[in-house]
Amino acid sequence: YRGNAIDALAFYQNLTLAPLVEILRMTYAPFHYNFRSRYLYHELPQDIVDQLEKLYFIANLDDLHKKQQEAEEWFGHAITALSLEGLLERVQL
Repeated sequence: YRGNAIDALAFYQNLTLAPLVEILRMTYAPFHYNFRSRYLYHELPQDIVDQLEKLYFIANLDDLHKKQQEAEEWFGHAITALSLEGLLERVQL
């Protein structure tokens, strides 16, 4: 909104996509949760990779805004699912 497209893209990549990828890795490839985007095509389910690809490629600032919202929503669902899964595992022990 401030007209700093490069800053906006950098923040999107570092503060939105990176945490999303880390949470998805914790879910699907926990031993490599800190590998960032490396080996995503080999370690995550194809449908997850396809969704991520759509978020990584930005057409313009309006598209960035839309994808920011989508990524934040996905992160919320992913972190909730991961938290609930951990809770269930602890209860079953």
